Amino acid sequence: MGKLSISGTVSFKKDCQDRWQTVYTSSLYGTMFSIFGKFTYNEVDGKLSIKLKLINYKGIINLGIHSADFQKLRRRIEVYDNSIDKKIIRVISLKVNLKGVHENKTYDLEIDPTLSEDDFKKDIYLEIDRELLPLENDICNELKDDIFDTEFYYRDGERPNYVFESDYLNYRQGRFLNLALDDNNNYINSDGHLIDLRGRRVDSQRRLIDEFEELIPDCKGNPKYGDFKSRKRSPGAVCPKGYSKIIF
Repeated sequence: MGKLSISGTVSFKKDCQDRWQTVYTSSLYGTMFSIFGKFTYNEVDGKLSIKLKLINYKGIINLGIHSADFQKLRRRIEVYDNSIDKKIIRVISLKVNLKGVHENKTYDLEIDPTLSEDDFKKDIYLEIDRELLPLENDICNELKDDIFDTEFYYRDGERPNYVFESDYLNYRQGRFLNLALDDNNNYINSDGHLIDLRGRRVDSQRRLIDEFEELIPDCKGNPKYGDFKSRKRSPGAVCPKGYSKIIF
């Protein structure tokens, strides 16, 4: 089992329960932010109470915590310690979903990581798996209150706005993209139905019609847009995970 050469540190000791400890720092929409945590570990039942708080620093777009959840205790995962070396470590993994122009800056959760005696004897890390949600996640709109979602979409004057997908390079190079528009400059599919930028059918208010997504094939017949995982190619949808060594 390896040890990371670069990581943060968080303490689960009782004398640190009231202290906000840094667990993650990054930048989205040009805004630098940090996530802090308070940790209360119950040695009797093994449960861990967590309070998360996000603070925005430089930048014009406020970020907030949309949701957070305990993923699992992983006793053996492989991570990059730097750009070349890999280490095998054990982690308590938290999924933290962030969103721009979101008022909620705190989130509380209680988890049961089911730590064993062996876990206390060896190094274990807190993993923050950060994921960014679009500004308008439900209807996949590139605008929210006239704020353009630059982490998921690209625009250039009067050309159609485009998502960061495999055809993004073609868009930047000015190549033709097979996107049909109706008389009101709304995107439509081959059957004439209104669609959003991910190819899903919507009504005139841009609300989803179908329970399942409708995919538009690219020139090779592969889906051009997909489920949420496909949006991870956008700049802000993926970020290195944060690791902090836990002190008991």
